[in-house]
Amino acid sequence: MSTRVLLPAAALIAGLGAAVSPGLAQTRTLGNTSTGNQVMQVNPNFLATMIRIDCVVRGTPVEFPDDIWLSNAGSVDIPAGYKVKWEMTQPAKTGLYTFAAAVPPNAGVLVANALPGGVPAGMPCTVTAAN
Repeated sequence: MSTRVLLPAAALIAGLGAAVSPGLAQTRTLGNTSTGNQVMQVNPNFLATMIRIDCVVRGTPVEFPDDIWLSNAGSVDIPAGYKVKWEMTQPAKTGLYTFAAAVPPNAGVLVANALPGGVPAGMPCTVTAAN
């Protein structure tokens, strides 16, 4: 038998001595209480924002550019000072980039001369947060 109980997060977290986040106003406990198996589900009204950056080879010269384009594909600004590592597998190339200014959603920056010798335009690359 499953039970469904709505409790304020403060009641659940208070016993742990942890701070309560205002975004977690309610938590849902789902599971079989007779066996102690329970799953905590965060309030569905709480949305986490994430930075999402797309990366592609583009720039000049047009056919075999030596630049990459980092675009903000998320819903929040990429903050100034945010550091990323971009990487390609074919050819094996990698680099670091620090955003000099905030980049709003649907905008991007050109990383000039990132690929000496150039590679075919449109080649994808991956981006991860750098420490």
